[in-house]
Amino acid sequence: MRRKPTVVACVGDSITYGFGLKFRWRDSYPRVLGRLLGWRCRVYNYGLSGRTLLSGGDCPYRSEEIYRRSLERAASVYLLMLGTNDSKARNWDPEAFPREWEQFARSYLALPNRPTVIGMLPPRAFSVNGEPVAYSVDAAVLRDGVCPGVRAAAARLGIPVIDLYALTAYHPEWFQDGVHPNARGCHEMAACIAGFLTGENIL
Repeated sequence: MRRKPTVVACVGDSITYGFGLKFRWRDSYPRVLGRLLGWRCRVYNYGLSGRTLLSGGDCPYRSEEIYRRSLERAASVYLLMLGTNDSKARNWDPEAFPREWEQFARSYLALPNRPTVIGMLPPRAFSVNGEPVAYSVDAAVLRDGVCPGVRAAAARLGIPVIDLYALTAYHPEWFQDGVHPNARGCHEMAACIAGFLTGENIL
């Protein structure tokens, strides 16, 4: 008898949502991840464009209905990837970020079904044709503030981290605009995540 599929919830911003993809329903990383994992998993996309982890940011994820719905899903695995929008000068708070990331992760860890929660370092942001990085994303803050902040918070909680920053660090061709992955980039990210989940026996 085939076992019940494992539910995986992908929480994040426009990178998770699949902003800019011609066929978002097919090429966003959560959809590709679902295909790679096959019948054993059901993958849900809780990405919302422009959202920040920081409660003091311009569009906090935790203020949105989608956050409540992600909690109500009671998934077995949560993949958390926020921080790209937090790197913007108007949002960034280096002291608050790791503290609030830990609080955010704890809200999933506290669910009655005791899910596996995994942090994900956001992909690298690139300048295109010598122009500033798009959407006011600060590539240096993303590298030197967001990624270390996620690692530090995840270490305090004892939860694993998937490093999508390192995966994408030398692949500007995987991006539409330097910030949002194209279909190839989404596939590479999904393959990395699938490999981690299966290799660590999380699924």
